[in-house]
Amino acid sequence: MRSGAYTSCSRCSPGAPTRAPGCCPAASSIDGRDKGLVLPQAWPANLLGSTYIRVIGATYDVETINAIDYLLAERRIAEGDRIGHVYFEGDYGENALAGSEYAAKQAGLTVVEQKTKPTDNDMTAQVAALKQAGVKAVVVSAGPRRAALLVGVAAATGFRVPVIGNNSAYAPQLLKTQAGPALMKDYYVAASTLPIGDPGAGPAELCEEYAAAYPKDGLDNGSSPGTRRPGCTGRR
Repeated sequence: MRSGAYTSCSRCSPGAPTRAPGCCPAASSIDGRDKGLVLPQAWPANLLGSTYIRVIGATYDVETINAIDYLLAERRIAEGDRIGHVYFEGDYGENALAGSEYAAKQAGLTVVEQKTKPTDNDMTAQVAALKQAGVKAVVVSAGPRRAALLVGVAAATGFRVPVIGNNSAYAPQLLKTQAGPALMKDYYVAASTLPIGDPGAGPAELCEEYAAAYPKDGLDNGSSPGTRRPGCTGRR
């Protein structure tokens, strides 16, 4: 995905290996001392309630609930089924897991958990465990590379189930990798806001303006925050 000119906190980012209460150590100082407006490029639920930190879009738990609801609506899973959830430890993955657990309880599903780390370069063990458990679908709350590894290994081993990832579990560059065909076949991405390809007025206008300004660049959901966030502060 196209990278922006911003500084991210390693403890807030999707790749964070450990859990950080309040998401970032700076959160308390932002509310208590600095009092500066912060629009994070992250969606953990524990940022909600802050006066100065504003999360734009659905948090990871709500995003995951919507993802599972989509699979139910499309009849890819049903009551009584098991679903897998591969996730990073930390605010991103654990918040998403809370969403899948809630959705599972409401729909009569069982969640089979599998943790992964940003440093993992092989998803064979996770795929084997989920296949052995008989899951009918998999939710991925990890980075794009881990998601591609998971889908690639699943396809190579004949494990054919729908896989749906959170908004941080995809980058269009993945389509040019060996996992590209498998991703196109049965991989889905949940989004915290309207995706860049939505036909609505906002995304359509952004697509047109961005393509005119950067005709050689591709468009993805990473292109929208730089437009959306200045708009929230009244400046463009």
